Amino acid sequence: MKTTFTLLILLISLTSTGINAQYKYETNYDFLVKKQQIGKSGMIAYTSWSSVNMAGGIAAWALGKGEVKYFGQMNVLWSAINIGIAIPGLLGSYKAVDANVPTGKMIKMQYSSEQTFLINGGLDFLYVGTGAFLRGIASKYPKHQDMLNGYGDSFLINGAFLLFFDFIQYFRHSHQRKNADNLFLDKISLSDTGIGLKYSFN
Repeated sequence: MKTTFTLLILLISLTSTGINAQYKYETNYDFLVKKQQIGKSGMIAYTSWSSVNMAGGIAAWALGKGEVKYFGQMNVLWSAINIGIAIPGLLGSYKAVDANVPTGKMIKMQYSSEQTFLINGGLDFLYVGTGAFLRGIASKYPKHQDMLNGYGDSFLINGAFLLFFDFIQYFRHSHQRKNADNLFLDKISLSDTGIGLKYSFN
């Protein structure tokens, strides 16, 4: 368990690298290249976590007893799902960046990314809550106590990783956008009537 938490901290450190770094974006392409780099480092962390978690889960399921066995069993299930998400995301992060993305499309892409991580973060709270719930009721079901505790621990740890991962990625993307005011705001002007603002998506 201690090794699991150590790995969790290391992977969170990887995803948070550069969160406070300052960049100057001259073009939409510069912004999108950095956006892709943020996504790539996140997917490397996500894939690494899922792979190690899968290996540890298989070992615990095969060799462990009691809670440890069920903990490993649920980790294998978590990891299979996570790897199925992580690998396509990692491969996609190596695609060439389109040098001609208009500002309007870039803005939609950016806010879509941020919203996705926020929504996922909300789901992650449910995973952590489910883990706490399973552990909380385990003592009431002696015949299934080991299973409930093992599954509960797996939900807690995997939910905690995903919670940190999603929110760190959200803050990284949000931080990047805030450092690109020249790209996001230079198209704003008064509306044709002189009342309100309009945004040019050229």
